[in-house]
Amino acid sequence: MSIIEFKALAKEDKPVLDAFFQARYYENSHFNFTNLYMWRNPYRIMWAVEDGVLYFHAEWQGELFALQPFGPEEKMQEAIQRLLKWFEEVGRPFSISGIERSFADELERYEGAEFQIEDDQIMRITCIAARISSNWRG
Repeated sequence: MSIIEFKALAKEDKPVLDAFFQARYYENSHFNFTNLYMWRNPYRIMWAVEDGVLYFHAEWQGELFALQPFGPEEKMQEAIQRLLKWFEEVGRPFSISGIERSFADELERYEGAEFQIEDDQIMRITCIAARISSNWRG
């Protein structure tokens, strides 16, 4: 069993995703069900809800990346750790694309890894060094 159990995006998932997207204001126009559903096949978009946090990953031209997690602010540090662990599980480099400034601030506060912004236009984040606790309770 994976640390995050992703599944394919379907029309029936709209109410679950909408609840997360409507819980606070997001500036990025792609943070909505319609956009994600429209691009679900070319980007192989997958989603999951774990411990009250919404996660996405996608893939484009062989590059796997996540979107920022959605949920309560107090769960974002744990969400970062969960994403780091998931990327480690699948044997791919940690990468998040299209994040907002508020989540970039969360990454800066995270003490278990060092992150780098590769392109300020899309705010693609990669992990350049991480310490993932082996006793994490996940």
